Amino acid sequence: MKASKRGAAVFSDPILQRLNAYALAAGAAGVSMLAASPAQAKVVYTPVNVTVILSGIEVYDLNPARAQTAPFLLVANFTSPASLYWDTISFNPNTSGARFVKGAGTSWSIAPLVKGAPIGPRRAFGGTRGFVATLGPYGGGTFNNHDGFKFGQTAYIGFKFLISGQTHYGWARVTLEYDAKTPKQRLIAHLSG
Repeated sequence: MKASKRGAAVFSDPILQRLNAYALAAGAAGVSMLAASPAQAKVVYTPVNVTVILSGIEVYDLNPARAQTAPFLLVANFTSPASLYWDTISFNPNTSGARFVKGAGTSWSIAPLVKGAPIGPRRAFGGTRGFVATLGPYGGGTFNNHDGFKFGQTAYIGFKFLISGQTHYGWARVTLEYDAKTPKQRLIAHLSG
């Protein structure tokens, strides 16, 4: 290698041929990497219109991939030990690898997500049972919400589950209500997607 009058390096012909060959190979590799696509993701939306309530459907199998066993259960439950009672709406993982996006509270807390919130491997997942709504004096029930879910407002439950050992992500759109006319067993969950 010699220096030119301007201070730039001057390479011999064999070195230039090797550099050009390297640049051509690197460029081809870069083009092939750009052409290669990562794992193909397919968005699947399933419209549903299900109401889960103790006087009607008490358990709904949420089965986004139509597997033999539904990965999640949306459950309305009523507990009445002694003179106390507790109405609950829960979102429960039902298979190995099924988990919901965890809320800020206990291990049973589900995060109420807004429309468009990202759901993926960077989220904190947890729980074997998650509460969406609780109502009543037993078990620490609340009248207005549970960990951010508000009555009359739509929220999204983020989740992950396995299909043939591969992790898939999704959400369930839920609106909570309660029947103020009845003293007990009055929580209602509408699943709409």
